[in-house]
Amino acid sequence: MAIERRPVRPTTRVPGPAPRPATSRVPSVAPQKISAPSKKATGRVGRADRPPTRGVAVAPKNNTPLIIGGVVGGVALLAILAVAMSGGEKKHSEPAAVKRSVNEKPDVSQLEREGLLKCNQGVKLIKDAMGSNDK
Repeated sequence: MAIERRPVRPTTRVPGPAPRPATSRVPSVAPQKISAPSKKATGRVGRADRPPTRGVAVAPKNNTPLIIGGVVGGVALLAILAVAMSGGEKKHSEPAAVKRSVNEKPDVSQLEREGLLKCNQGVKLIKDAMGSNDK
């Protein structure tokens, strides 16, 4: 008795990327030329007709011009702010003749006499009230 086996289909899986080397350096790979996908009779593009996406080396983006531009712009902004803040009218001091002369010690002797009189009157009133027991 022979067992009939059904026909085997060919695999459609794409093999994975090659294993990476043990070093930290990545070998440089020349970019592959990508050709335009060909259309089948149905007008659809299949997996086999797509350009390969894995394994294509892409150069890292260079940010040096962006950094240099930012530094130059910052320095220019600081220079503009320094010029703007330092400009303006110069402050002139008043001439010596216009300044007021202030007396060094004001005369307060009259105020001292009046305050002492009122203080003595208040003490006298308190002593009289305490002596007469009129609280």
